[in-house]
Amino acid sequence: MADQVFYGELAILGLNGALAESGNTARHTSKISLFKRREANGVRPGPVNKVPKARNSVAVTNRNTPAISFTLSRNVTVVVEYVPDPKVDMFQIGRSTDNHIDFVVSEPKPSVSQNDQQHVSHNISKYNNNKQCKDNSKDPNRGNYESAVSRFACRIHIDRDPPYTARLYAAGFDASNNIFLGERAIKWKCDNSMDGLTTNGVMMLRIPPAKIIEQTNEASGMSYIII
Repeated sequence: MADQVFYGELAILGLNGALAESGNTARHTSKISLFKRREANGVRPGPVNKVPKARNSVAVTNRNTPAISFTLSRNVTVVVEYVPDPKVDMFQIGRSTDNHIDFVVSEPKPSVSQNDQQHVSHNISKYNNNKQCKDNSKDPNRGNYESAVSRFACRIHIDRDPPYTARLYAAGFDASNNIFLGERAIKWKCDNSMDGLTTNGVMMLRIPPAKIIEQTNEASGMSYIII
């Protein structure tokens, strides 16, 4: 451990959900230390292909090939295949407890009082009896809720050589090594490739050494440099 290169630490400001919800408390903790990996696992943009549907792309269906799919319309999807980058270490962050997520981040489930549950149940029953609308409500007893943390929230790429520059990318690869941006997502061409914004995004507070400013920047799929 003494000869390992220490990149830095990521820390949670607040409560990181409930440890009982995660099967691996080593990844579901209040902070994580980032060290240089024995073998690089980073990736960089490679071939770009235009296909009718994402499922028509070999890069998308091959679980060993990371890819980002940008849906432009119902019949046009741009797929950016990612290739190994031996100069970069990648760390992924998100709510998912999949094995490839290095840092599991979640939030406590909101508590619902008995009165709130009765109020929701009463309204659902009233609407169903009157047949005025379809029940799309979520049953609070089932614990369903909308989380502010994405399953695959973001990924950090760190150069393996000094000065160990770190870059933050919105969205992480899922268990099948894919990232999908739907038709409604904001996207644009970038150096003969594609870039876009995710639903939740990643907000960063950039603090100069001399002073603190209240300014945030949103990280896109192609990243911002962390300073």
